Amino acid sequence: MALHPCCCCIISEVCSLLSFDHGHIVSNGKNIFKSGEQATVTCDSNYAPVYTSTTCQSDRSWSPLPSCITVTCTVPALLEGQYYLNQNVVAQGAALGFQSVITPSCGIGYLPTPDTQRTCQVNGQWSGQQPNCTKIICYIDGVRHKAIYSYPSLAIGEIADVSYNTSIFNLKNGSLQVECTTERILTWIHKPYFGINIYISKYDFSL
Repeated sequence: MALHPCCCCIISEVCSLLSFDHGHIVSNGKNIFKSGEQATVTCDSNYAPVYTSTTCQSDRSWSPLPSCITVTCTVPALLEGQYYLNQNVVAQGAALGFQSVITPSCGIGYLPTPDTQRTCQVNGQWSGQQPNCTKIICYIDGVRHKAIYSYPSLAIGEIADVSYNTSIFNLKNGSLQVECTTERILTWIHKPYFGINIYISKYDFSL
């Protein structure tokens, strides 16, 4: 019986590692890939793969043919705030490369909402939702401990005067002002102590 002419042939349907402009195929320690095997495409910083993977073909070529393209995202405006990249401020309108990560930050008395990092995507857009810098408020529920605040709400750093029932209480010492802190808590600037006109004693107006 005659042997098949290729019975002892070495199959050469393999693909070698491929390098291309601004990228390469991830080898994971392999030097060759068999026909049908997939490989991951990776690109240099600020570049994005047109296809994230490619497959070795029987003719020893790769398909789709891997390539890398330049991708940039424009830093958006943030009213009352700014964006940071690696703890450095980045200017509005700056062009940052693919997979750059920016973090919103707001001025004193403001909070970014939503407070999430954003990543430059392959489509040239930032991930997530554009945040707004929202004024941080200490909400006041009107009457508390017989003290009546003169404002419905305060922003961080703002100060409000406090009134009280002078027919019952008299101010011994301290201040009649409260301040909204960064913890969104109302605190006395100088904690007051009140005397009760009817009784000879002190009343502590605690917040």
